[in-house]
Amino acid sequence: MVFRHQRKPSLPPLVEPPQAGQPIILDEEEQLWVDRRLAQFFGQKKMKGRIFPKDVLTRLVDGLASTELVDLAEKRLDAGELREAASTCLKALALDLNNIMAWVELARAHAEYGDYIRAKNFLDEAVCAMAKLGLRRDADPWCRKIRAVRQQLSRAK
Repeated sequence: MVFRHQRKPSLPPLVEPPQAGQPIILDEEEQLWVDRRLAQFFGQKKMKGRIFPKDVLTRLVDGLASTELVDLAEKRLDAGELREAASTCLKALALDLNNIMAWVELARAHAEYGDYIRAKNFLDEAVCAMAKLGLRRDADPWCRKIRAVRQQLSRAK
């Protein structure tokens, strides 16, 4: 994973990003959350019996898993589990690099850890992902979350 807007961080990273090409290994709780979401989605009446091309199915599963991992990361952050939350965000980003909320929650984890430089870098990545997806910078709910983390960073300085 390559981050564009690098500034020199002052603290060791919460977690090391996965190496390119390495498989994503989910912990037990992450696997449970992803499995439950996939079963819920594909168990819907309208989805039964549908056949998807392999590339569409892969993107669909990766998107659902990434979104569910961000929800778990948010829960972990709220519980004060910063390393676990950051790790979960990195796994979500490995599945979908344009997952805006994964970037925001990763920034939030680093802000709470006290690594304001990395937090700012991750917020910049969230804004870049928004631009790639054609979203305006004031698009909700992302802009509220980004603003909240930026405020947290400005209070800390």
